Amino acid sequence: MSTLYTDNIRANNASQITVPAGQTLYAPGHVVQVVRKDPTVDWSGTRWSGTGTSYSKGFMELTITPKETTSLIIIRAEIMQYMGSGASYLYHTVKRNVSGGSSTDLGLAANTAGLVCNQLTSWNTQHINYVDAPSTTSAITYELWHRNHASSGTSYVGWAATSSNTHNMCFMELMEIAQ
Repeated sequence: MSTLYTDNIRANNASQITVPAGQTLYAPGHVVQVVRKDPTVDWSGTRWSGTGTSYSKGFMELTITPKETTSLIIIRAEIMQYMGSGASYLYHTVKRNVSGGSSTDLGLAANTAGLVCNQLTSWNTQHINYVDAPSTTSAITYELWHRNHASSGTSYVGWAATSSNTHNMCFMELMEIAQ
């Protein structure tokens, strides 16, 4: 491997410097890649609904293949949710699934709680921001799981029951950050 020492890099005949296809520029602290879902195009199926107090997987999931094992993955999501009348809390957690294996909770469901919203019978949004250090270059699917606090009342993730707007106001993105 060679080392090039320089104080300035400038494009020869263009306003940008291009890294050739198949090559990766590695600069600690910089975004390596961003993966996101367009909720009205990329997610299919029905919204999540539940009455139970055990976590179940929702429709929100996203896959990224890190370029480096030392990278951090920033998980950002916004969930449109509704708590049933008897479910005073709606809990969310994020699970990591590497290469189609089993899903592992990232520790957000400590003491079975997880990320919580505590408004009764109203639509509102829950924001998730979490930094993961998966230490792999295998494909990782991050999944959002949900559960009620109480077993009465139906809670929902996803705006409406009609297929044209089921996933409105539910967003998710993953950012790989070089370390």
